[in-house]
Amino acid sequence: MSESTHWQASQAEHRIAWITAGICIALLFIASLRPQWFEFSLPSFDNNTSFTSLHEDEPVAARPEAEVPSEPEPQQAEVIPPPAEKKIATVTPSTPVAEPAKKSPAKEMIHERQPPRQVTRQPAQPANGYYVQLGAFSEQPRAQGLADRLTSLGFQAQVVTRGKLHAVWAGPAPTQLKAEQLQKAIASKLSNKGFITHQTGT
Repeated sequence: MSESTHWQASQAEHRIAWITAGICIALLFIASLRPQWFEFSLPSFDNNTSFTSLHEDEPVAARPEAEVPSEPEPQQAEVIPPPAEKKIATVTPSTPVAEPAKKSPAKEMIHERQPPRQVTRQPAQPANGYYVQLGAFSEQPRAQGLADRLTSLGFQAQVVTRGKLHAVWAGPAPTQLKAEQLQKAIASKLSNKGFITHQTGT
């Protein structure tokens, strides 16, 4: 029993030894191929370097305060004097100009009060002769309308005003016979016979 145990222990030791040897051989092989992997640099210290410890009692140098730029002084505005006013020379005429004569207010009021004169035109009197009177109207537009109708039919017509009536005459005819012929011609076209009147000079 003890011999088997001793054999197993020795066998395990042999295995560990072989594994360790294999690892060492592998490291040597890697070191020969990649030597930079195994280079370690230690920090170098200068002989003149002195190490000092800071204590709480030692005063700390105050930081310099930032300089505040000084504001530039306001410049005084230059006062420009106003330009001197140019004097305009006025020339006075040697001889005084005569002022227009003023109208008296009394004469102006008299002219204003006088109303404009209305010129009354006398109606033109018809020439002497015989006429056919076809109607008399109190309204002048109606009389003028009938006269225009006679004119459009080829007859000579006019409106004669007597007082408030406006008579429509056709003619004149030199004789009564001519006036009768004119009366018949108007009656055939206008269905208005009328009557014959004789106009003589005053």
